[in-house]
Amino acid sequence: MRMSRISLAVLTLVALVAVIPMRSETQGLNAKRLLLGIASKQLAPYIKENAPINLDWGDLYSTSGDLPGPPFAPRDAYRAVIAQYRQSPSGVVTLPPGDHVIRVLVFCTHGGVQRLGSAQARWHEQFALGPLRGKRAEALAALYARGAVQSVPYYPLQQVSWDITNGLKYDEFPEMQRALFDRLIPEYRSAVGESQLEQIQGKWRSLSSTIPGLPSLDQGLNDLGPVGQIVRDLQQSRAAILQNARNFDAETRQLAPIVGAPTDAPMAPQSWSKVNDRVYARMLVPSDYHGIGSIATLEMRVLGDQGGYAAPATIPISRTMAYPNCVYCQPLTLEPVANPLATVRVYIWNAKFPYTGTAGSVGHVYVEGSDGAYSSPFPANHSHKGTLENKSWSETLDIEHGRPATAAYEVTLSNVDAFNAALSELIRRPVWDFLPTNSNETNCVHAAYRALLAGGVKLGLRPLVPGGLEDQLDRLVGTGAVVKISPSTSPH
Repeated sequence: MRMSRISLAVLTLVALVAVIPMRSETQGLNAKRLLLGIASKQLAPYIKENAPINLDWGDLYSTSGDLPGPPFAPRDAYRAVIAQYRQSPSGVVTLPPGDHVIRVLVFCTHGGVQRLGSAQARWHEQFALGPLRGKRAEALAALYARGAVQSVPYYPLQQVSWDITNGLKYDEFPEMQRALFDRLIPEYRSAVGESQLEQIQGKWRSLSSTIPGLPSLDQGLNDLGPVGQIVRDLQQSRAAILQNARNFDAETRQLAPIVGAPTDAPMAPQSWSKVNDRVYARMLVPSDYHGIGSIATLEMRVLGDQGGYAAPATIPISRTMAYPNCVYCQPLTLEPVANPLATVRVYIWNAKFPYTGTAGSVGHVYVEGSDGAYSSPFPANHSHKGTLENKSWSETLDIEHGRPATAAYEVTLSNVDAFNAALSELIRRPVWDFLPTNSNETNCVHAAYRALLAGGVKLGLRPLVPGGLEDQLDRLVGTGAVVKISPSTSPH
């Protein structure tokens, strides 16, 4: 049987180690490192080939500063995209020639715990686009496509995405995340049947059988360079997911810490990515972009085909990676927002004794609306009844003496138009009353309750105080309609 050059080199090294007495501990250490170096060179391509998602800043679409043709004049594409997602749940859609725009929710897509960059690293960098690749890329694209169709809230979807991209196996997924996986993409169970750590450990055992004297993987991690760091990242991210399955904020702090951006950080010029011969695209983030969970804008131009026919072209929205111009910052994957106004946030302040005066509060409810609308009614005379004044977010915080909300929720609506109509009517009522009895009166709890009820949220009997609404929303957490978020999270 012919022997490979690597096997021959290993046997030669082992023979030398056996016949030459070690004169010092340093010699033994050098021999160990040499064996680890041989193993590392074989393990590295295996890890890349079997990665759940390939993160490669070199695998980008070519870019162009100028868009071919006339000035960009888009039309909203979300209805066409979601309609196709219902028929093509794998995440592939087509659009006709022309200019299109769609809002996208951005998700953290990282193969390990993110390490922060320098103080100069900014979120306000341009994003370059590239293809979504990897052993679990198909499952991830399908997850986003079906999550968009079913209007699944961002938070639970991001947690399942982390399970997939950080290489956990299905049996390791926390219970609620496993249930959402089964609901959306059950046919991809085989794609997550084995963890990436198990695969790497199995490969190491195979290498140990051909490289005599090779230390265990755990013993060699510190001497494996980038390969060892990948394994440590996987171990840390797995621990973060399992320890914080019910605490999204804690999980986010470990897996996607936000790099602070200077307030005067300039927006970098945004190039167009050439997705294929007929499709140009770019992703734009708002000036108040706050990282994962933000809503960005994907602009696309589809050129006519070479024959002059108006044939549609493939648009890989959920099969696209967005790479920031910062190797320490989080690469993103994208989910079309099925209805950009379908999710709102509710903030509740519980009463604080003494209930009046500069230190106290009777409690309050602020509801984020849509298109800049909001419900935050106060009585002008700070009494149990008075002229209604609808306060902004900053004004609300001032009235509550700067204290953060007691609880906050992201609520998914099934009837956006009814919610908008109810909210608009309620905040125009002239009178704030502690106990509304007619169509001219409302208060913060009453307005929030009526608008959410109109939007399809399955609330119970009308609560009279903010804590009563909090109790009702707490009971809906976990149903898919309501997600509890950090009270320090600001409105969109």
